[in-house]
Amino acid sequence: MSPQDKKKRERAMKMASAIGSIEGVPVSDKTKQLYMKWVNGELNEEQLMNELYQRHRKAAI
Repeated sequence: MSPQDKKKRERAMKMASAIGSIEGVPVSDKTKQLYMKWVNGELNEEQLMNELYQRHRKAAI
């Protein structure tokens, strides 16, 4: 992953966290860890979304 791509991912993560805070839904530590794995290229977009979906699906049950 290029440094520019990593910067874009970092900005996207910060934006998502800020929007969640504004909406009154702070980002959990576990979600932050998942975001960082995505930022660092350990997860691709599909894997990140699947992980987030599974976490929130379990929480809703």
